[in-house]
Amino acid sequence: MWNLFKKKSTQEDNYFEMLYGIFQYLTSEEGSVSIKVKGQTNEVECLWYQIPSSFDEYDEHHKVLKDNKLNNFYELLNKVYAAANIHPLDVNLALKDELQYDFMQLNFYTEPKSELEKLWVKRVNCSFYFFFVREDGSKEIDSCRVFYRRANDYTINNLLFAKYITNLHQPNPDEAEYFDLLECNIVALAEYTAVKIPTELKNKYPDSLLVENATVADFERIISLVNYNDFEEDIAQKAQYLYDNYQRNWDELDDEEDYSDYFPLRYQIINADSNIWQSDWKFDPEDAQGFIEDLLGESWTFKYPEETYSHNLFPFIKKGLAVKSLALMNFDTGGDSYDFFLVQMQDVSEILNLSAKLNLGIEVVE
Repeated sequence: MWNLFKKKSTQEDNYFEMLYGIFQYLTSEEGSVSIKVKGQTNEVECLWYQIPSSFDEYDEHHKVLKDNKLNNFYELLNKVYAAANIHPLDVNLALKDELQYDFMQLNFYTEPKSELEKLWVKRVNCSFYFFFVREDGSKEIDSCRVFYRRANDYTINNLLFAKYITNLHQPNPDEAEYFDLLECNIVALAEYTAVKIPTELKNKYPDSLLVENATVADFERIISLVNYNDFEEDIAQKAQYLYDNYQRNWDELDDEEDYSDYFPLRYQIINADSNIWQSDWKFDPEDAQGFIEDLLGESWTFKYPEETYSHNLFPFIKKGLAVKSLALMNFDTGGDSYDFFLVQMQDVSEILNLSAKLNLGIEVVE
């Protein structure tokens, strides 16, 4: 990996300068940036926060102070600073002068790992926090402190209980993949913000990491991939219609599902009557078998243990479909219901990539 913690004046390709350059972009150009990175199904976001102003207006953050017996956000920040050996604030002076303290936060999502996570959530947020500091009496910012937490906690509590990272080169084995993603996402952010990328990282990531803009061809392709049975409309005309609307302000579109994370017209890529099985969270093996038989137009069965229902059937459905080189996918409904559909197994990866690019919220059922 690479060292982003401290500026090195003798090093031509400075990793710290890349990271600090992204932070400077946030403070001078855009306070927050969201990008789509190749190979990741959810957006990566990077944000500039100030303590206390970014949190002071929201009750949920004040509740964190109360729950942790803290009188103000400066005291919370001192608890964070203490973990990283950052010189503490003079709380009274900060209160008197209404001082603001900056940090940068980078968020991206990962797949659930534990059985408990898989039971309750479809994705888990990884947050990295960056504090830029002066070291050894320096008159300029020359070092960085990094904290990390993986949790779906969107209050300042997430920062309060984040872990201070002393060595990016030696993460816990069960966290190594998240640190690899951190590197990739920082390079993608540097590309987006036009910040200089060190030669070593340019060589490691020679191609653009940013997902290109959507095209009509993308919509044509996704329509052809997700409809196991025939699509009843003209694909080229529908693709053009969806592309045109994709370019509009989504708030102006009829939101068919009232779930704003995704393209509001996304269900129009599929012929729902003949290709989608809508189910609530609880279903029997016979329900799944009947739906798949209807789509296939032939008998189909799969093996599963007795008294197995709902999401616990997924691994057995997957195994049964694999015999026919098929896979089960689903539109994320944002709730506890499912919108299942069948695809060719060989197309799953491409469908997931197009879904990420077009904000369709499609996921593979496993």
